[in-house]
Amino acid sequence: MRIRILIFLALVASSCQSAAVITALPEPVPGPKDNLSLEGVDSAVAARAAHLASSAFASAEQEAESAQLKQEGLLLASLGAAAAAEGMDFLPFPDSPDTTTIDAREEALRAFNEAAHLLEAYASESDSMRAVAFLGQAQVRFEEALQANSFDEETRYWLARVYRVRASALGEEGAADDAITVLRRLFAMDRSRHDYAAILAEAVEQKEGREAKAEAASLWLMAARIAADDTLVAVAVADSAAIFNYYVRSSRASASARQSEPALAALRLAEKWARLGEDRELVRGDRDWILWDGGNLATRSRWDSLQVLGESDAEAAAAGLQALVGEISRASARVEVRHHLALLYHSLGRDSEAAALLRRLWLESEESDFAAQAHRIGEDYGTLLFNLGMERKRSGDRVAALAYLLQSEETGYTGAARSALEVALLLSNNVEAAYQAAGRAMKIMDQLDDPARQQLLRFMVELERRRGDREAALRHLRKLRSPG
Repeated sequence: MRIRILIFLALVASSCQSAAVITALPEPVPGPKDNLSLEGVDSAVAARAAHLASSAFASAEQEAESAQLKQEGLLLASLGAAAAAEGMDFLPFPDSPDTTTIDAREEALRAFNEAAHLLEAYASESDSMRAVAFLGQAQVRFEEALQANSFDEETRYWLARVYRVRASALGEEGAADDAITVLRRLFAMDRSRHDYAAILAEAVEQKEGREAKAEAASLWLMAARIAADDTLVAVAVADSAAIFNYYVRSSRASASARQSEPALAALRLAEKWARLGEDRELVRGDRDWILWDGGNLATRSRWDSLQVLGESDAEAAAAGLQALVGEISRASARVEVRHHLALLYHSLGRDSEAAALLRRLWLESEESDFAAQAHRIGEDYGTLLFNLGMERKRSGDRVAALAYLLQSEETGYTGAARSALEVALLLSNNVEAAYQAAGRAMKIMDQLDDPARQQLLRFMVELERRRGDREAALRHLRKLRSPG
């Protein structure tokens, strides 16, 4: 007999409240009989109906046994969830007809109320081993109930929840494989449930290996198609957000399996269901990630891991990047890796190597179509040169300082005015050379902060006076003294 109970659980580590709501239910439906004989029905048809019923319905005895086992499972699941302080709201409660008798309903309500009281008693239980025991016993009861009546949606629902908690919340050893096993069985029983396909995909995706990732990608695709088909069958509004998410998850699982074509295909499908600007931006970002090296996800993945490695072991990351450059086929990707390598050289104090590599990249990128990369490279190149120039200036090596600063200015980076000013100051003994450098700084003085701007104007006043141009000196003096 099927039991229709709407259960709402709110579990908190310090408190717990439980409630049961029994809705109005239809009258019980008689179970199938082995020997069906009906007036007005051909015996062959009746025999066929009886045969079909045996593969589509449970007997009254099986339903009764299933109901009892399910009640035990509900009690144990409640206790286990309370002890683990874990919520299990990830599946919609099944909306299926009840076929139990009135007496059975009363018994079910009594059993559930007992479970609710016990749930409150164990709400503060923090012993994880106790939780594992409760959930393990609940699993057994639900599996037995499902064996007794494999058509009971409510039993499937609770069994899926118990496995989800064991697999993800408690992290119990072996529970993940068990979850996949039961979820495969649940999905096989009803392939019209996109949520079953999704939780199976999520469970499979947690496993290591490309084969598991590829299977998860297929399951995510299946979930998306089932959800889209729901709108055709039920004439309902499409859950575009869910369908979009399923396709994106499929794409990313394919990418984890190093399969770029299926990943791109899933992204194209996701794009059709994108309703928000941020969704479309996500698709563009994922597509760019996949195509970083023309779809070679092995090099893309190594690039990502080496960037992370660089945060903890720059030497090892630099060696890895040097090897990776030769394996990359796409020019823009090679430029990006070499650029990052130059920055690692700088972080390691290998500034000469960093500057040399940045210069090569700067010249190459200016001759290519990668304008955005050329700008970033120019900024880093110019900044590094400026810093090297100032270090040389402080050490007294003015020739090297001047060379670095002039080169820095030539890059046209956003600090070029400061480089030109420092060049002018270095050249102060050569009035005309200093004047020309200061003039270049004046043309882009909006790059300078207030102290540097005032320093430049004071120097221009001095230079104009040394050149004998009193009027020009006064103009610069008025600028220096004017507010703002």
